[in-house]
Amino acid sequence: MKLTFLLAVIVMTAAGIVVFMFRQDSVHCIANINYIRGGETFSVIASHDMRNGQGIIAITGRLTDSAHKVISLSKIIRFTYQREGNLYLARSTLIEPSPDNQMSLEEQQKWLPAFFITVGATFPFVIKRTGLQTWVFYSGPVPLYLCEK
Repeated sequence: MKLTFLLAVIVMTAAGIVVFMFRQDSVHCIANINYIRGGETFSVIASHDMRNGQGIIAITGRLTDSAHKVISLSKIIRFTYQREGNLYLARSTLIEPSPDNQMSLEEQQKWLPAFFITVGATFPFVIKRTGLQTWVFYSGPVPLYLCEK
């Protein structure tokens, strides 16, 4: 009887911890993303830190064209967001390019939404938690990328 009670307490505690972890309103993860279009490859590492309506994304990337010319991108985007379920609406509040950033504004506009380029631009997206430390980001019906801690 005592063993059954102890086992029930352990199971209920473990279940409570799992529920708590899945209900957290924060996202902290890193994604490794590759976009390929017309002979060009844009490889990006994006670090997300989101909590309590405030967020920051640090992106570092390389655009390689068909002639193997490489242009680097490096910037930090600070933003606010509103959340309704899995739907987030983010608005960029500060964009800080790194001194290492070589990508022209025209090139950025080909590859990135305005949210990553223009302060005040909005970006709607969906985040679905798929594990204790993994999230899938969507901006439409097809996933954009998997982000892991």
